Amino acid sequence: MKRHPYLLLLLTTLCFSACTHEKTKDFKQYPATELTFEEIRIDSIMDYPRQLRIAGDSLLIINDHVEDKAVLLYNLSDSSCVRTVSIGQGPGEVLAPNWIDLAGDSLNVLSRNNGKINRYALNDLLQDKITACRTIDLKDADRFVQTDYGYIGMDFYLNDKEEVRLARAFDLMGNPVQDLDWYTEYQADDKILTYFCFQGQAGYHPGSRTLMVAPVYASTIWFYTWKDGQWEKSNSFPIGNGELERNAQKGDFTDEIRYTTKVLDICTDQNYFYYLHEDQQMKEGKTVDGCHYILRFLPDGTFDKLFKVDESVTAICPAGEVLYASFIGKDGEYTLGKTKL
Repeated sequence: MKRHPYLLLLLTTLCFSACTHEKTKDFKQYPATELTFEEIRIDSIMDYPRQLRIAGDSLLIINDHVEDKAVLLYNLSDSSCVRTVSIGQGPGEVLAPNWIDLAGDSLNVLSRNNGKINRYALNDLLQDKITACRTIDLKDADRFVQTDYGYIGMDFYLNDKEEVRLARAFDLMGNPVQDLDWYTEYQADDKILTYFCFQGQAGYHPGSRTLMVAPVYASTIWFYTWKDGQWEKSNSFPIGNGELERNAQKGDFTDEIRYTTKVLDICTDQNYFYYLHEDQQMKEGKTVDGCHYILRFLPDGTFDKLFKVDESVTAICPAGEVLYASFIGKDGEYTLGKTKL
């Protein structure tokens, strides 16, 4: 049979283009399931709940700063509340708390001022009697996640060549072991601006040893898998319109587009990653109200399902077939809620 190399090349190109088009499809074109939340009665006033985590079946852990306490513990079984982790500079206290992460029966709380984690036993926190805590230094990190192999700190890190790196992997003792970056080709003269544009948040799925990194303003979610003692890129998913990257490639790190997309929260359960996405619209140079989406991914980074939620949702936490969330309730104050997935 006679071969036609040019025809083969054309077919290959068309096939690649079709695959590329599918990969870069705007996620909002996927059908979205709208979720509504049933309010959960809570007596404690919340200021601005930034994160939710759940321990066991019933203990919600809320990153919310009220009355000089950094964390609110809410028991779903009996509706009891405990505010704990004092904000300050004394023993066992946290200065400028910013981020939390649950690891087994311990809670890590990060101080944004110095990038240090205080690790508390949950039993101590439930009694608001902190007798001791372990401290891990993540070298100025302002967000983090714990993995089976250590920690991932998200911050403005410089490598040996004075190039900005957006994340750093640490071992369990806090020793730096690897720099991670997903936008190495973009380097502004102002290094802090480079970090500001391309910073992100991270989530970890222990069952698959996979790390998810979502940008605050940029346009791609990255997945890393632990392999041969280091983190390697294993998958990606496009979000946003890519305008920030296109402008940055031309050396234009303007700020007018930085508020059109934003990651609010990343969390996991046994089967999925959940990514809470704020999608704001720009009109006449001003930000107007948008909406919030939850993107669900399989542990290998494959997109699974899209949900749409109220724009006041600030944090989420999956627990089997139930999804908990913090949002503005009927009385205009932040509250908790739940819905079935």
